[in-house]
Amino acid sequence: MQGVYLFFNKTQRNHRRALSLGFLLPLIPIPLLATLDYKLAVGWFSFFALLIAYAMYRRAIGQELVIAFLFALFVTSYHPYVYDSTNFFLGHVNLYPLILWTAGLVLLREVYERLPIAYRWVIAGALYLGGLFVIEYVGYYLLEIHLNGNFPSLFGLGIIHGTFFIYFFYMLAGPLYLLVTDYLEVR
Repeated sequence: MQGVYLFFNKTQRNHRRALSLGFLLPLIPIPLLATLDYKLAVGWFSFFALLIAYAMYRRAIGQELVIAFLFALFVTSYHPYVYDSTNFFLGHVNLYPLILWTAGLVLLREVYERLPIAYRWVIAGALYLGGLFVIEYVGYYLLEIHLNGNFPSLFGLGIIHGTFFIYFFYMLAGPLYLLVTDYLEVR
């Protein structure tokens, strides 16, 4: 009986080591990717974060991941995301905004589900807008991730460069995503 216990205990330890290694291996190329292009590093990290989250919590985040991907696919298919640096396309869809939108919406849903307060949709929506503005600011001014073209920014703040539709979608995507996932009873 003790041999069986030792076997399963060792198996659990090996599983934890494999998960730890699975978390660490994707981090190794990030400094190199960042020297080439910050979008590559951020996209790589976000993609593997989604993969690891799905591998660990498949049942818990599977539906929200699919819905977030569909939201991201909608906006990245409609708006031509072409950056003044490296671009990777799948068809005519740029992979960088597709991955980041998906990861951001999944993260928003996870934060929303863990808010133990009344009016959590309103609070999550405010957190979404604040986070969106910070990420846009950091991406544009600190990481110098710029779109090709002369799209005006939202209220002249240097964030969310695009057409009126893009402003509208960016502002409503998070709260709308939460409403859709609640309506579909995700989780």
